[in-house]
Amino acid sequence: MHKIHKQHKAEQDLIDIWLYSCQNWGVNQADYYLDQLDESFKIIAMNPEIGVKIDYIRNGYFKYQAKEHIIFYKYNDSSIQVIRVLGNDMDYIQHL
Repeated sequence: MHKIHKQHKAEQDLIDIWLYSCQNWGVNQADYYLDQLDESFKIIAMNPEIGVKIDYIRNGYFKYQAKEHIIFYKYNDSSIQVIRVLGNDMDYIQHL
C-alpha cells in the first residue's frame, strides 16, 4: 500500500469541506463525510491507477470521484501526493 501525503492545499480543502458540512448538516454528518473521503484515500493508496489519468490538465495527475468531491493526486512507487480535494461543481482546471 502506498503512503498518503496531503499537500497543504488538500489539507485546507478538507478543513473547508468539514466546516461547510458542519454548518449545513451538523458535526456528525461532517465527521461522517470526512471519514468517507478517508476511505477513498485508502482505496487510492491500495490501487493508485484506479483514478482517471488527466495528463491533458496536468502531466502525471489523476482524479478520483469521491462522493460530491474529486480527489486530485499523483503518485510514485511508494507514495500518493494528494494535490486537491475539490467539489464537483468547481472549475478544477483553475484550481490545480
